[in-house]
Amino acid sequence: LPQRREQHILNFMYKVIRNQVPSYVSSIFEEFKNSATRRTSNTEVYQIPIRSTAQFIKSPIPNAISLWNKLPKPLLEYAFTFIDSAHCSCGKPETLKHLFFKCPLCQINRHALMEEVNNNFYNKISQLTNMDDKLNFLLYGDETLSLAELSKLLIII
Repeated sequence: LPQRREQHILNFMYKVIRNQVPSYVSSIFEEFKNSATRRTSNTEVYQIPIRSTAQFIKSPIPNAISLWNKLPKPLLEYAFTFIDSAHCSCGKPETLKHLFFKCPLCQINRHALMEEVNNNFYNKISQLTNMDDKLNFLLYGDETLSLAELSKLLIII
């Protein structure tokens, strides 16, 4: 479970760095951007402030930055474009909707995920009536969520 959680966090950081997240999410990371970054000499795109409290360091945003910065330099420089197959292990096309809502191989994880989301965000998720809206909420939250709520959603996902 801890490895899967780290993988999800790293996938999220990849999307942040590639501007594949909503602006309200990327704006959270803007204040941690390393303005002196040159990809050839320094792979730390984001930096955690030196004078940070222990509680802040353990929170999701600095944790995500720290995990990203610990990746080996060759891995950070990899283009991440090669995919063996566009199909899930179950044989169906691997889409986000498939993984989050339909894949029979993910049923147990999906149930645990949705139970956790419902426990923490019932008022939000119960208002969403279609799969697209639910998927958008799971991936990006929404603009009404506080930073703490966005962080909590990131941890759950």
